[in-house]
Amino acid sequence: MRAPVLILCLSLIALPVAAIARQTPPGEVGRLQAEFRDERARALRLRAEAAEAAREIARLESQLTELRAAVGQDDAVIAGQRARLRELSAREAALVAQLSRARGRQGRLLSA
Repeated sequence: MRAPVLILCLSLIALPVAAIARQTPPGEVGRLQAEFRDERARALRLRAEAAEAAREIARLESQLTELRAAVGQDDAVIAGQRARLRELSAREAALVAQLSRARGRQGRLLSA
């Protein structure tokens, strides 16, 4: 009793599969397989491009970090140079004032 029921069930399952297989033209399967292979190759290519882009982004971020560090160092050097320039300007102003006073005294001495 079990064997006939099992055969009946299997045949009922196999009928739709066989019907679908008969509905698909033979060239269609090959075309679909070729399309699937093409899409898989395209997906692999896109994944490789994405990985390369990720590596490029990491490299550029590393360069950006290095450039920011260099800019920070340059800013520190420039700030030091500006401080030195202010110091020299103050000394120059003091020397010019001292020279002006000395010339004033010299002028008074010569006119006396």
